Amino acid sequence: MAEKKVPHLAPHRTPIASISLLLSIWFLIQSTSPATLHARDFPEPLPAFDALSGVEPDSPVLLPASYLQLRYENYTFHSSVTDDFQIHALGSFTLLQYGGLAALKLSYGTFLLVGPLAPGDVAASAAKWWMNSVQFQYGLYGAFNLAGAHLLLEYSRLSNHPLRAQRTPTETFENPASERIATGIVLPPLQTGSLRSVFYYRTGFVDLFDYWKAKNIPKPRNYWLHRFGWNASYPIHPNLVGFADITVDLLALRQGGWDIPWTGQIGFEFPSKNRRLRVFLTAVWNDDTEEIVDKPNPIRLLGLGFSLSSQP
Repeated sequence: MAEKKVPHLAPHRTPIASISLLLSIWFLIQSTSPATLHARDFPEPLPAFDALSGVEPDSPVLLPASYLQLRYENYTFHSSVTDDFQIHALGSFTLLQYGGLAALKLSYGTFLLVGPLAPGDVAASAAKWWMNSVQFQYGLYGAFNLAGAHLLLEYSRLSNHPLRAQRTPTETFENPASERIATGIVLPPLQTGSLRSVFYYRTGFVDLFDYWKAKNIPKPRNYWLHRFGWNASYPIHPNLVGFADITVDLLALRQGGWDIPWTGQIGFEFPSKNRRLRVFLTAVWNDDTEEIVDKPNPIRLLGLGFSLSSQP
């Protein structure tokens, strides 16, 4: 069966112009706003925040698409004092769409953070780890098709909830939270031979809790988000695809200075119609997840993972 061509999702073959546009947008925002981010913020896969992902011009107006991902990461090669492994469950529904030109999406995810025993801890079972906290990330996302690029709008929240009060007798778990309003752009896919790349950029104010004068919520070390993403895929066989996903955040800290947390995955994808199994090498770099009260909690994670996803 011939592949169905969707005009607004057709691969774009002028990567230099598209990348120049992305960099120009970043420099414009960088020069006019404080560039900061907060705490541990799990980058969602593109189908979770791009409301036009999976939507075609002839898709139903009501509930035209959905996305589900179950994910496990084990930091086999390098863990941290709060991370041995993580379990993610993320789902989203596109609520409405109009002719492939505009869409509205609702997403919700949970992220279970499991770490090693702290000094002096006694294991509850043969497993030598503790469930430290669970994080929730959810939001409402809009997208507009502009000549093949997707203009993004976002209102979202995240909050981390410790499952125990103390990590050690001298270290107390914090409950960082964020509420944000953001925008961004997903550029048309770039095709270079068999390599397909998608670049995106997201930016926004992430401290609405402070704007609303919310009480008893820790102030994040940053208040503005700039996020750059690159998703690449390379078909090796009809049932095997190589992939790489890279996310880089540029942060200007409240107390001055800069930080650049990033995440990356590289591995193989096994497609089956609208479902995907991925196995990958994963890496995470963050100078402070803000999970410990009055103390930086840097993480340098390297391990293996897999994910199961579906997108009808």
